[in-house]
Amino acid sequence: MPVSAERNSEGTTWIVTVDSNAPVEPIRRAIERSGLTIQQFLQPASIMIVRGTEAQAEQARRLAGVAAVEADLEFDVGPPDAPVS
Repeated sequence: MPVSAERNSEGTTWIVTVDSNAPVEPIRRAIERSGLTIQQFLQPASIMIVRGTEAQAEQARRLAGVAAVEADLEFDVGPPDAPVS
């Protein structure tokens, strides 16, 4: 089962989880200042899908109110009739 973080010349896609008690707007601004590009914000879950480098993700990890920053993984389970998935 191949697992990989999506990578290209623009960097990696990251999943940023914001602490549910933290104010989102200051965190959003700090993430943008770190150089990460916010692609999507899933407000009910307090999750941001962002794009950038490992160094930028490391900066985001150190922000107050950020619970986690993880690389977005792509899973390939193959077709339903495959002998191994």
